[in-house]
Amino acid sequence: MKTPCCNGNTQKKGDSPSQVTIPIAGMHCPACALNIERSLNCLSGIISANVNFIAEDVTVMYDPFRTDIEMIKKAITKPGYIVRETFWGRTRSFWAERIFFIRMLFSATLVITAGLLEVLNTAPEPIIIGLNPSQLLSLSVIIIGGYPIFKGAIQSLLMKDVTVFSLVSIASIAAVLVGAYKEAAMVILIMLVGDSLERFALRKSRNALERLLNLAPTIALVKRTGSLRSLQDGEETEIPAEQVKPDDVLIIKPGARIPADGLLIKGDGSVNESSLTGESLPVDKKIGDTVYSGTINEAGAFEMKATKTGDDTHFALIKKLILSAESQKAPIQRIADKYARYFVPLVILIGLIVFIITGNYYKAITILIVACPCALVLAVPCAIATGITNATRSGILVKGGQYLEALGNISTLLIDKTGTLTTGKLAVTDIIPLGEENEQKAIWLSAVAEKRSEHPLARAIIQKSKEFGLEIPDPDSFEPFKGGGIKASSGTDTILIGNSTFLSAFVGGGEVPHNIAQISSQIEGQGKTALIVARNRGGGE
Repeated sequence: MKTPCCNGNTQKKGDSPSQVTIPIAGMHCPACALNIERSLNCLSGIISANVNFIAEDVTVMYDPFRTDIEMIKKAITKPGYIVRETFWGRTRSFWAERIFFIRMLFSATLVITAGLLEVLNTAPEPIIIGLNPSQLLSLSVIIIGGYPIFKGAIQSLLMKDVTVFSLVSIASIAAVLVGAYKEAAMVILIMLVGDSLERFALRKSRNALERLLNLAPTIALVKRTGSLRSLQDGEETEIPAEQVKPDDVLIIKPGARIPADGLLIKGDGSVNESSLTGESLPVDKKIGDTVYSGTINEAGAFEMKATKTGDDTHFALIKKLILSAESQKAPIQRIADKYARYFVPLVILIGLIVFIITGNYYKAITILIVACPCALVLAVPCAIATGITNATRSGILVKGGQYLEALGNISTLLIDKTGTLTTGKLAVTDIIPLGEENEQKAIWLSAVAEKRSEHPLARAIIQKSKEFGLEIPDPDSFEPFKGGGIKASSGTDTILIGNSTFLSAFVGGGEVPHNIAQISSQIEGQGKTALIVARNRGGGE
């Protein structure tokens, strides 16, 4: 986002701009993000500053000949926010969040106690500076609980801005000046409780984003050489995934998440690539095929040679796309930000007019208290972040808030590529028995053959057999054919299950009957996977 500089100037793009992303702590509402952007844009050499309120960072494009990263960090800390890059910064961030909730609980306890003392009429006489115990407790709430609010108001004034903190500060101070200590304490407590609820909602959005971005593997099993020249041929060792270098040979076991992009050089596997492609059916991989970071090897074991690592992998690019989408403001969010910026001064003006006309300060203070725009300006970025994060979990990548907003206005959705829009979970949808067999017998035969298989299709068949309430025995023999099917035996029966190409190798004439091939083709035309089941009854077809 680019906003005018506080001195009236705007920066223009240099010939060779640099870009940096800096983690920030201390933001609790979109007004904080606007304060940081304004502070940065007042710095000479800044081309653009875009604060990602949900991800808690700021991306700055700047002219390295006119400013540097240290000056950028000072501009961030000037309004009172924390740069989380250092140990001290992370420690301050950790305790700042917890101290806020402790302050809120402490203030609530004092307000309740003060109220009880007033209701019970206990110790009504003044004891210190002309204040009774109830008033002293209320004043403690104003000082202790109101500290972050008053601090925020001062920081916004230093940035030549008026925020909701300014509203609450003016209202509470005005209440104290007229002797309404209890009312001032309630104003502070209401603000703290509301802020706590907003922080809780915001933390849920941030945690959802963090869980999504932490799908990348943390450990890699390296076999030999590449960049690790100290290893002997054949030696294996575990290293952090970020230390994997191009040309390292990695061992991928069943169930492991692949730590880098690369080429399969030995063995084979069945890789779930839904995190990249959205395709629910795992892809069979053989020597020479490409595998991608963040995908899961569901069956088989293989060795791969890393070609792209770290921030160069496909998974890292998707992470960047998600973070970029989170930071892009939808049109409605820009309206909300603009509204918040002008709304607070307008409310203060209205409060002054009410006081001038009525002479009743309680009415003027009431206007300041009820006019809090935080919920409005916080709702938009939280809704966008949650929507984008949930969509990504379902395999849908949204490029930004403006596209999410536009989605609400469409009347017709056209989807290209039949069969790629799925629930992400495999399930048996159709059972077409031939000859004398019924559906129950067909699923029983399939489940017996697939019982020892690790393939996701096998799990779908086993689940279907459970829905039928069938008891599935272990097969007497089991022989998988990679990329084709399974040959198994149970008693005197030999069971074959797989695609038409696989079945063709076992039937007379080298091809499946025409009617079966036609049914298989129709099913696959619907975007489904067709499995053909056949059995040899102890010497008879």
